[in-house]
Amino acid sequence: MVSIIKSIAKNIIFFGFIMGTVVGAFCWLFMFLINLSTNFLWHELPHIIKVSNFTMTIILCIVGGIMIGLGQKFLGPYPKEMEEILHEYKLTKTIDYKPLPKYIVCAFLPLIFGGSIGPEAGLFGMVAMFSTFLSIKIKNSNPELKEELIETSTTAVLTAIFEVPFFSSFSYDKNSIHKLKLISKKLLNYITYTCTTLSAYFIIKFLNNLTHKESFIFKLEQNNISSKELLFFIPILILSIIIGLSFNYIGQLIKYICKKTKLSLSPFIAAIIGGFTLAALGAYFPLTLFSGEHALREIVNDFEELGVSYLVLIAFLKILATKISVNFRWVGGQIFPTIFASFCIAFALSCILNIDSTYLVAITATGVITVVLKKPILAVVLICFFLPVTHWIFAIISAFLINFINNKFICKTSISKYLCI
Repeated sequence: MVSIIKSIAKNIIFFGFIMGTVVGAFCWLFMFLINLSTNFLWHELPHIIKVSNFTMTIILCIVGGIMIGLGQKFLGPYPKEMEEILHEYKLTKTIDYKPLPKYIVCAFLPLIFGGSIGPEAGLFGMVAMFSTFLSIKIKNSNPELKEELIETSTTAVLTAIFEVPFFSSFSYDKNSIHKLKLISKKLLNYITYTCTTLSAYFIIKFLNNLTHKESFIFKLEQNNISSKELLFFIPILILSIIIGLSFNYIGQLIKYICKKTKLSLSPFIAAIIGGFTLAALGAYFPLTLFSGEHALREIVNDFEELGVSYLVLIAFLKILATKISVNFRWVGGQIFPTIFASFCIAFALSCILNIDSTYLVAITATGVITVVLKKPILAVVLICFFLPVTHWIFAIISAFLINFINNKFICKTSISKYLCI
């Protein structure tokens, strides 16, 4: 009995609190350096060398393309997307940690040079590698230690990135390393994952408060929902599916172009072309650059002044920039840009239909994210942090209804290879 209690305490204290704290601090430091470098390159440097933002955007994107291309040529095809890492783990039950230094450099460059991507793909791989390395270096480890370290630490990655507590049941992928298991058999794992998540969350909050960093999560206004708005639920739901599928089609089109031109065989050239393309987009439409995380407030505060045409245009250009980034070796996560684009669509619809924007975010943003990322739980969790509690039900219904329609009908049609990715 005493040995069992000691084992439980060891798992909770070591795997939970210590790993959560270490992973949270690691993720925070990486993102802090990203913000520091980005601020210098894009805000301070133009004043130092006295050039316009337009010119600086072109210079930085082109220089970024060259540096990323060199990194792809001499360091390797890093970072990998989250699905690739999960697939590797599923097959081998481990992650190769040797390329970690190269991985950090390759993940860092696209994020500071304006790639329309989020940090989650790079950080997910880094943490998995770091956990594998740590498990090997710990003496007298049992055979399950490596798996425990990887699972508990990667549980904390999304919590650290989005600054909200993601638990193991809110997995990134239905086939991911955090499969929902019977609580009666895996109670210890759930306690451990919860401790990991909470410790990562609190260390992130502590470090953010220490550096006065404002979270990108904010609450939208709470308004009463009228019968008129309820009548629009199904039409908006259908429109969300159409928009999400069109976003997917953009991705497939970019992938098809890369395949036909054989750019995937030359990552150096692909990265440079990506830099020139992002330079052209970003010079005229600055909101297409970066993840969109810090531009959400601007959209929310100024959507009426921006106008319907601009909001719709910027949403599609944002997805275009993201797909160009990912396919032209500016690899990163697609969650942040998809949230940004879906918010633009929701506020554009609010202007057109003259109905509550918060209600439209609950349906449209959740729906579009569900179609694009195929992650209904992730979509609900992310969007609900922006919503008042009274609107959560619309997000939940939207996500699971759209996911059902997508899996049952859309992905079984002849066009599924183009629209379901």
